[in-house]
Amino acid sequence: MADKFSRRRIAVVATTAKTIKFFLINHIIEFSQYYDVSILCNFGEGDESLDSLPVNVELVNFKISRKIDIISDLKSLFFLIIFFYQHKFSATYSLSPKGGFLCAVAAWVSFVPVRIHTFTGQVWVTKKGLSRFMLKVLDYVTAALATKILIDSPSQKDFLENQGVVGKNKSQVIGSGSISGVDLNKFYIDDFVRVQKRLHLDVKKGALIFLFVGRLKRDKGIRELVKAFCRLSKEVSNAELWLVGDDEENMWNELRAQKLDNGGKIRKIPYTSQPEDYMKAADVFCLPSYREGFGTAIIEAASCGVPAIGTNIYGISDAILDNKTGLLVKVKCVDSLFDGMLCLSKNHALRKKMGEAAAMNVRKNFNSKKISADLLAIVNTCCS
Repeated sequence: MADKFSRRRIAVVATTAKTIKFFLINHIIEFSQYYDVSILCNFGEGDESLDSLPVNVELVNFKISRKIDIISDLKSLFFLIIFFYQHKFSATYSLSPKGGFLCAVAAWVSFVPVRIHTFTGQVWVTKKGLSRFMLKVLDYVTAALATKILIDSPSQKDFLENQGVVGKNKSQVIGSGSISGVDLNKFYIDDFVRVQKRLHLDVKKGALIFLFVGRLKRDKGIRELVKAFCRLSKEVSNAELWLVGDDEENMWNELRAQKLDNGGKIRKIPYTSQPEDYMKAADVFCLPSYREGFGTAIIEAASCGVPAIGTNIYGISDAILDNKTGLLVKVKCVDSLFDGMLCLSKNHALRKKMGEAAAMNVRKNFNSKKISADLLAIVNTCCS
């Protein structure tokens, strides 16, 4: 442990505790070797029990709404300014659009010398008009006030530079991309778990499982995925679709009302803290999103030997090597998605080949330990 860093403090700002749990735990553990760390985010009941965090990590319940609310957002901003000023942080590290903007402004106002932000996708990509312009301006301000800009995929970096949000050669992608890589001790091929999970869910022998893991939202392409699967199930009788995650937009009831639940072949599974078990039990991972900074769930599934089908957009195009570790399909196109699903349904040898290549690609390029070590090196260099 380096003595020259021992008294320094770093604030990590995120919107939700789930972001900390699924993306930042390893980073924070690395930070804590050199810094006293304060985590600021919305902690709900039970979220405080992040048992794997070291004792020198402080959890601060930071009330921040995910949606724009001017009064609430101003209160959050003032809270951050006062907190940063009182605690004399050496650095801040933020991600998420709103959290990053508020953190960047507050850290700049309170004279925090090092302000690091990671861009993980742009909300405004699917917006139009004034809404798109305003949200884009917030990202521009975040980038302008940050002293170090990180981006979680090469194609997203190109996009942000072409849009003028980030200056040419003013940002950096760690390794091959992603926020935190993949914990290879958690996500791996496991035939025993595969069998046990299928038995637990009473899955018929030989069933072909398509899997989505994430927040059930329209811009994740859930409607297109369900429609494509309904067509697929008429040709592939043993196919199932599992939708795993929080239903933020009440999509499941909407799908059932439209009679798209497909007679039980589509399963809605609530949020889980062990998504790896479902990935180990699946055959194909699906993420037909309209926008995505990278697609961490894709490489997590890949590490479990599961090939993926995703839309050919920036971010996902870095997580899937087309025709090698999975298939890229047209965005918002049910026909293209159906063709990809049918292709992998009919070709077991191709699924196996792609799954093996996907797992190898993750081991080579997305080891979480390497990404956390590289991030720590960037922070230490910025603070030296």
